Amino acid sequence: MVESCLRLICVLLFILVLAGCEDRTGRAESEQKLTQKLEEMQEELRLVLKEVIELHKKVDSISVSNKSGTSVSKKAKSVVMPVNERLAGSEDAKYAIIEFMDYQCPYCIRHAKQVLPTIKQRYIDTGKLRYGIRDFPLGFHSKAKGAAIAANCAGKQGKYWPIHDDLVINSRKLNDNLYLELAEKHNLEMDAFASCRTDPAMKKAVDDGLAYGTQVGTRGTPNFFIGKIDGDSIVDVVQLSGARSVEAFDRAIQQVMAAN
Repeated sequence: MVESCLRLICVLLFILVLAGCEDRTGRAESEQKLTQKLEEMQEELRLVLKEVIELHKKVDSISVSNKSGTSVSKKAKSVVMPVNERLAGSEDAKYAIIEFMDYQCPYCIRHAKQVLPTIKQRYIDTGKLRYGIRDFPLGFHSKAKGAAIAANCAGKQGKYWPIHDDLVINSRKLNDNLYLELAEKHNLEMDAFASCRTDPAMKKAVDDGLAYGTQVGTRGTPNFFIGKIDGDSIVDVVQLSGARSVEAFDRAIQQVMAAN
């Protein structure tokens, strides 16, 4: 039924656009561009649908656990920050945001493109906050773990953030060829990069990160913890889940700062 709705939406969009005024000489080219755009929109809708289905499954499983008397993870009081190469911002900052993310999650990509730049401008570049990434590749995203490993291996050579940003931009093209292209683009030592990507320790580190995210209450992506820096952790955390507005982050950040 949902697949039929997606097809119907795309067909209606196609008809509506074609109904507009247009010079016949440019119609063929416009139709080709429109078809490509509609295919991209349909793929994005499929990804969103997949996210919704999986989230429904998680909600159902949590409901069953609650009814059976099994406790759900308690709200985290502190969260360990990622290693330094995955932290952006001044080391003198008193507060931090830790994001649990997945490179195939459309909401993570939306956050990175539409919200994070403003957070960076207001809080990270001004020295008020550090911003860290922890990996949380969801099981139904087959390429997310490989992308996380590629970014972390780039981090071993001091290039985590450039590779991370390019993976976000190319989130629909994740594959081995892309990782090699990005490694060459950012002048990584290729043999070391290749060896790192096949190192079982790197896969274990991502798996351990996934387990830790679950432990502190992450159920989906993106998931954010905002708190005061205390050693290698943040404390007195405020949690935000899902794609949230800049205003929502403003409120949460001000709440943390006011309490500390």
